[in-house]
Amino acid sequence: MIDAAVRIVGLGSPHGDDRAGWEAVAALAAASLPPRLELRTCATPATDLIPALRGATRAVLVDAVAGAPTGTVLRGGRGHLAAGRAALSSHGVTLDTLLDLAEVCGALPAELVWVGVTIDAKRCRGEAMSAAVEAALPALAQAALEEALR
Repeated sequence: MIDAAVRIVGLGSPHGDDRAGWEAVAALAAASLPPRLELRTCATPATDLIPALRGATRAVLVDAVAGAPTGTVLRGGRGHLAAGRAALSSHGVTLDTLLDLAEVCGALPAELVWVGVTIDAKRCRGEAMSAAVEAALPALAQAALEEALR
Protein backbone atom coordinates (compact mmCIF):
# COMPACT_ATOMS: atom_id res chain seq x y z
CA MET A 1 0.00 0.00 0.00
CA ILE A 2 1.30 3.45 -0.88
CA ASP A 3 1.85 5.91 1.93
CA ALA A 4 0.00 9.22 1.62
CA ALA A 5 3.31 11.04 1.65
CA VAL A 6 4.96 9.42 -1.38
CA ARG A 7 6.13 12.11 -3.81
CA ILE A 8 7.68 12.22 -7.23
CA VAL A 9 9.46 15.54 -7.74
CA GLY A 10 10.52 16.54 -11.25
CA LEU A 11 13.50 18.88 -11.29
CA GLY A 12 14.51 21.03 -14.24
CA SER A 13 13.89 24.11 -16.28
CA PRO A 14 11.91 24.97 -19.41
CA HIS A 15 15.02 24.66 -21.57
CA GLY A 16 15.85 21.78 -23.92
CA ASP A 17 16.86 18.48 -22.35
CA ASP A 18 16.92 20.03 -18.86
CA ARG A 19 13.14 19.79 -18.75
CA ALA A 20 13.19 15.97 -18.82
CA GLY A 21 12.20 15.74 -15.14
CA TRP A 22 9.22 18.01 -15.72
CA GLU A 23 8.16 16.08 -18.82
CA ALA A 24 8.33 12.76 -16.96
CA VAL A 25 6.11 14.17 -14.19
CA ALA A 26 3.70 15.58 -16.81
CA ALA A 27 3.45 12.14 -18.41
CA LEU A 28 2.64 10.61 -15.02
CA ALA A 29 0.05 13.31 -14.33
CA ALA A 30 -1.77 12.25 -17.50
CA ALA A 31 -1.82 8.60 -16.36
CA SER A 32 -4.08 6.84 -13.89
CA LEU A 33 -2.08 6.82 -10.65
CA PRO A 34 -2.80 5.64 -7.13
CA PRO A 35 -4.67 8.47 -5.37
CA ARG A 36 -2.09 8.97 -2.64
CA LEU A 37 0.87 9.47 -4.95
CA GLU A 38 1.78 13.16 -5.17
CA LEU A 39 3.50 14.78 -8.13
CA ARG A 40 5.46 18.02 -7.95
CA THR A 41 7.80 20.00 -10.15
CA CYS A 42 10.66 22.12 -8.98
CA ALA A 43 12.30 24.83 -11.09
CA THR A 44 14.55 26.33 -8.45
CA PRO A 45 15.83 23.54 -6.20
CA ALA A 46 17.84 25.93 -4.04
CA THR A 47 14.58 27.45 -2.77
CA ASP A 48 11.85 24.99 -3.80
CA LEU A 49 13.22 21.51 -3.07
CA ILE A 50 12.92 21.57 0.72
CA PRO A 51 9.23 22.62 0.63
CA ALA A 52 8.61 19.96 -2.05
CA LEU A 53 10.08 17.27 0.23
CA ARG A 54 8.63 18.42 3.54
CA GLY A 55 6.10 15.93 4.91
CA ALA A 56 7.01 13.12 2.52
CA THR A 57 8.06 9.75 3.89
CA ARG A 58 9.38 8.62 0.49
CA ALA A 59 10.48 10.80 -2.42
CA VAL A 60 11.69 10.13 -5.93
CA LEU A 61 13.65 12.94 -7.57
CA VAL A 62 13.52 12.96 -11.38
CA ASP A 63 16.13 14.97 -13.23
CA ALA A 64 18.34 15.38 -16.26
CA VAL A 65 22.00 14.59 -15.58
CA ALA A 66 25.05 15.25 -17.71
CA GLY A 67 26.49 12.07 -19.12
CA ALA A 68 26.84 9.77 -22.04
CA PRO A 69 25.37 8.16 -23.90
CA THR A 70 22.53 10.66 -24.09
CA GLY A 71 19.16 9.13 -23.23
CA THR A 72 20.35 6.57 -20.68
CA VAL A 73 18.02 6.18 -17.69
CA LEU A 74 19.86 5.92 -14.36
CA ARG A 75 18.69 5.17 -10.83
CA GLY A 76 20.39 5.72 -7.52
CA GLY A 77 20.13 6.48 -3.86
CA ARG A 78 21.45 9.23 -1.67
CA GLY A 79 24.93 7.68 -1.67
CA HIS A 80 25.14 8.04 -5.44
CA LEU A 81 24.45 11.75 -5.13
CA ALA A 82 27.32 12.19 -2.69
CA ALA A 83 29.66 10.19 -4.92
CA GLY A 84 28.78 12.27 -7.97
CA ARG A 85 28.67 15.76 -6.49
CA ALA A 86 30.11 17.40 -9.60
CA ALA A 87 28.08 15.41 -12.12
CA LEU A 88 24.69 15.65 -10.43
CA SER A 89 24.38 19.38 -10.01
CA SER A 90 21.17 21.36 -9.87
CA HIS A 91 22.14 24.74 -11.27
CA GLY A 92 25.25 25.41 -9.23
CA VAL A 93 24.15 23.79 -5.97
CA THR A 94 24.45 20.03 -5.88
CA LEU A 95 21.42 17.95 -5.01
CA ASP A 96 23.47 16.28 -2.32
CA THR A 97 24.14 19.65 -0.67
CA LEU A 98 20.44 20.56 -0.82
CA LEU A 99 19.54 17.21 0.71
CA ASP A 100 22.03 17.82 3.52
CA LEU A 101 20.22 21.08 4.19
CA ALA A 102 16.81 19.34 4.02
CA GLU A 103 18.07 16.86 6.62
CA VAL A 104 19.19 19.65 8.95
CA CYS A 105 15.78 21.32 8.51
CA GLY A 106 13.93 18.09 9.29
CA ALA A 107 12.42 17.90 5.79
CA LEU A 108 14.35 14.96 4.37
CA PRO A 109 12.11 11.93 3.75
CA ALA A 110 13.09 8.66 5.40
CA GLU A 111 13.45 7.15 1.91
CA LEU A 112 14.83 9.06 -1.06
CA VAL A 113 15.90 7.84 -4.48
CA TRP A 114 16.55 9.53 -7.79
CA VAL A 115 16.05 8.63 -11.39
CA GLY A 116 17.64 10.57 -14.19
CA VAL A 117 18.24 10.61 -17.89
CA THR A 118 21.64 11.46 -19.27
CA ILE A 119 21.76 14.54 -21.45
CA ASP A 120 24.24 16.48 -23.50
CA ALA A 121 24.78 19.65 -21.44
CA LYS A 122 24.93 21.64 -24.69
CA ARG A 123 21.24 20.78 -25.27
CA CYS A 124 19.97 22.77 -22.27
CA ARG A 125 19.36 25.93 -24.25
CA GLY A 126 16.37 26.67 -26.41
CA GLU A 127 13.13 24.79 -26.40
CA ALA A 128 13.75 21.61 -28.38
CA MET A 129 14.67 18.41 -26.60
CA SER A 130 17.11 16.02 -28.23
CA ALA A 131 15.59 12.99 -29.92
CA ALA A 132 17.46 10.64 -27.54
CA VAL A 133 16.10 12.29 -24.40
CA GLU A 134 12.59 12.59 -25.82
CA ALA A 135 12.66 8.88 -26.69
CA ALA A 136 13.78 8.06 -23.12
CA LEU A 137 10.92 9.96 -21.43
CA PRO A 138 8.53 6.98 -21.17
CA ALA A 139 11.27 4.88 -19.54
CA LEU A 140 12.16 7.78 -17.21
CA ALA A 141 8.54 8.21 -16.13
CA GLN A 142 8.16 4.44 -15.64
CA ALA A 143 11.36 4.26 -13.57
CA ALA A 144 10.10 7.09 -11.34
CA LEU A 145 6.74 5.36 -10.85
CA GLU A 146 8.40 2.02 -10.06
CA GLU A 147 10.60 3.67 -7.44
CA ALA A 148 7.62 5.44 -5.90
CA LEU A 149 5.63 2.22 -5.65
CA ARG A 150 8.35 0.15 -3.95
